Amino acid sequence: MVVIGVDDGHPRLEPFQTTVAKELYGMATTPITSPLSDDAKQTVGTVLQDSLVDYVDLSLTAKQWHWNVVGTNFREAHLHLDELVDLARTYADEVAERAAALGVSPDGRAETVAKSSGLPTDRKSV
Repeated sequence: MVVIGVDDGHPRLEPFQTTVAKELYGMATTPITSPLSDDAKQTVGTVLQDSLVDYVDLSLTAKQWHWNVVGTNFREAHLHLDELVDLARTYADEVAERAAALGVSPDGRAETVAKSSGLPTDRKSV
């Protein structure tokens, strides 16, 4: 914590990372105000969140396949799966950043992905 001022004789503290971010990068620490109406924000936020968990799940599933692929076309499949993982991770990041820019907090935690992914769950385990 860093002392950033005094209120009523008591030091006012702020997390060190926030202070550094402000000083180095001029980053705001206030919530983003969405340009969308509340209804539109809810609709767009739901679509972005659903997309985020699907992309995260796809990246994890494709990496699992990547680690376990065998056979005569191993090299080609291995490389294609790496490309798929990279694309899914890129898209997940773009979707999460778009949500944040609209004032919607993205949630890509493992628990959320496991509960919310729209990818088929009956795929064969590898």
